[in-house]
Amino acid sequence: MILSPVFSDLLATCFYRTRLVALALGVLAAVAHAAETPLYERQPSDLVVLNAASDSARLEVLPLPNRTPGAAAPRSGELIARLIDAPGEEIAIPASSIERVELFEERLLSAAKANAAKGDFNAAYDYFARLDRDYRDYTGFKEAFSKALYDEARARFAAGEYDHALALLQSLKEFSPRAEGLVKAVEVIGDAILNARWDAEDYLGVRRTADAIETQFVGMRLTLGERWLGRIAEGAQRQREKAEKLAAAGKIREALRVASGAVALDPNSPETSKLLQRLSSAEGTLWVGVWETAAPDSTPGLDTPAARRASRLVGGRLATLEAYLPAGGEYATTAGQLDVDDGRKQLSIRFTNPSSGGAYELARLLLEPSHSASDPLSLLRERAASVSVVGTDQLQIDLKTPYPQPLALAAASLPPHAANIAPGAWRRVRLPEGSEASVRYERLSGGGGFRAIEEFVYSDLDEAMAALRAQQIHVLTGVPPWKLSEAKATPGVRLAELRLPTLHCLLLHPTTPLRERREVRRAVVYGIAREVTLKKVVLGGEELEGFAVLSTAAPRGKSLGDPLRYAYNESIEPRPYEPRLAALLLTAARAADAAAEDASMAPVPTAITLAHPPTPIARAACEAIRDQLGAVGLEVTLTEASEGELAAGRVDYDLRYAEITVAEPLVDVWRLFGPGGLAGECSPPMRDGLEKVVTARTGKAAVEALRDLHRIAYADLPLIPLWQTVESIAHQANLSGIGREPVDLYQTVDGWRVTAGGSR
Repeated sequence: MILSPVFSDLLATCFYRTRLVALALGVLAAVAHAAETPLYERQPSDLVVLNAASDSARLEVLPLPNRTPGAAAPRSGELIARLIDAPGEEIAIPASSIERVELFEERLLSAAKANAAKGDFNAAYDYFARLDRDYRDYTGFKEAFSKALYDEARARFAAGEYDHALALLQSLKEFSPRAEGLVKAVEVIGDAILNARWDAEDYLGVRRTADAIETQFVGMRLTLGERWLGRIAEGAQRQREKAEKLAAAGKIREALRVASGAVALDPNSPETSKLLQRLSSAEGTLWVGVWETAAPDSTPGLDTPAARRASRLVGGRLATLEAYLPAGGEYATTAGQLDVDDGRKQLSIRFTNPSSGGAYELARLLLEPSHSASDPLSLLRERAASVSVVGTDQLQIDLKTPYPQPLALAAASLPPHAANIAPGAWRRVRLPEGSEASVRYERLSGGGGFRAIEEFVYSDLDEAMAALRAQQIHVLTGVPPWKLSEAKATPGVRLAELRLPTLHCLLLHPTTPLRERREVRRAVVYGIAREVTLKKVVLGGEELEGFAVLSTAAPRGKSLGDPLRYAYNESIEPRPYEPRLAALLLTAARAADAAAEDASMAPVPTAITLAHPPTPIARAACEAIRDQLGAVGLEVTLTEASEGELAAGRVDYDLRYAEITVAEPLVDVWRLFGPGGLAGECSPPMRDGLEKVVTARTGKAAVEALRDLHRIAYADLPLIPLWQTVESIAHQANLSGIGREPVDLYQTVDGWRVTAGGSR
């Protein structure tokens, strides 16, 4: 049978269409799967859309050779292509079956435009990003991207998101500096931002915004800077005048807040600098921001940072650490003069005021029966062979054996009733009526730039930082790591670090069941992601020296060359984060409880209470610890407690987050791990290890004993070691004399002065 040419062509076309439909149906599953992956994440592929006669099938094919839009589809003949799902097979698609061909870059641009048109700019930018990476020169890309940036900036502006809108215009300027309407848009949005901040009296924001616009849009013919320059100068002058009126009315701190607005507006003004200097020292009062204050008559301890800070002012400590020297710590006392004989076996204290009876009173205290290691004088009593008063003003203490650091034994706190044996140069006084401060100290003796110190307690970190920026406080102590960049970038603010690292640990309550269950304490250690918490939560992603996870409560120092790290055994690695092991230990312990006939041992709790101080680091860390322990089967309830509440026994807890200062490990390990010390009753191996430390006659023997004690503490887990941090303080730049690394906050306070300049 012979077919006519026309009929033959028709039959061939029908056959081909049938095959194309079959091919299309065959790739539907692949196309559906590909549809789950956004186009901008897929490998390049063009789209051939067939006409209605071929069921409008859509064929994903490998990129076609002709990349000209509109010309990729042939007008006659066939289109030779390879399906993306079957690249090894070449197919021929009749031109008469093709409705259109969409190139990959054309599809990306269409999707970007469609998303931008409906206001989904985040989705649009994903497509624009792929175009920018692979098809930057594609026709229409630059225009479409510029329009999207401009349209979103307008939308953000209409929604009141001025900062976001301005950032988009900066991106537009970088991408297309001559985009139509850009100059006008910057002027309108810049004015809106500046007016809003001016009305809110955010003068620092006004200045920063004006400077940022000048920097980010350099080269554009803007009138914004010229218009606002005069307004800023006038505003600074008005703020200075307002501050002067407040100061004349005796409202010094309020005057400082207003004057800080003048600084923000005109940071290089000599008039403002002089005003600030005068206001900052007008009352002779130093204003310090803290997270908590010491309780009245509190005894300084390793775990009471507020009390230790206050003791530098009011005294009550036989000796204070002043510096670290190659031969050991340097100590001083307000009571008089400290001396050690050449054999390091005799310690003497010569009192400045013989009539005070300090020598006799201290002798009486040292001759009392020895108490628990929680008594700061316990170790000095234990090592003393004899105590005698020479004349009326000198106390002589003969030690049982030569001691590597006799002066360190004297770095002990006195009970409140005997604090006047070593009085400080300051006293705690009643606050003036109407004062916003929490505590006030006034100078009794000596000289300095300030005659009073007032501490202001902050519970909100942002509020404290705002007070620092407004110069309502001279100093903010305990600035958390994640705020250091902000503080460093604040005009007129400087940073300093304390010399002594802070050790963060979880201490056990004397009656908690955890004391009897070492396997549960190990579960707690394994259940806390200490490395991650330190890096992500405490450090906030910053990389800072001196921060490290601990395997026991001993300082690692601020660097490898720090002499303070002599008690830390680097060969003992901190236990890793093992949540499965933690859950397994808890499950096994509870199973053992259920099977045990003897109920004398306290059962493993399913829930515990974790107390913590009101500091930013402790709050953030304890929230993370609560979530981590909850995930392994130990429910945690958080409670915030001050030093005073803890000392008075008014807080019930199982664990408490403690920020410990170990200034001289040789003596402080006794106060930490000794019988009745911070860690509680110690095991026989711990007692033996401590005995080797306190009876060591040489520095070398002491170091070896301390590193052995590290192993014992690691195994016993009388407390849960977390990490070491370095405390930062932020202060006004015109406050001089703090030094780069004071041992503690008030060590150099007698030399602090408000100076001219330095406010920038």
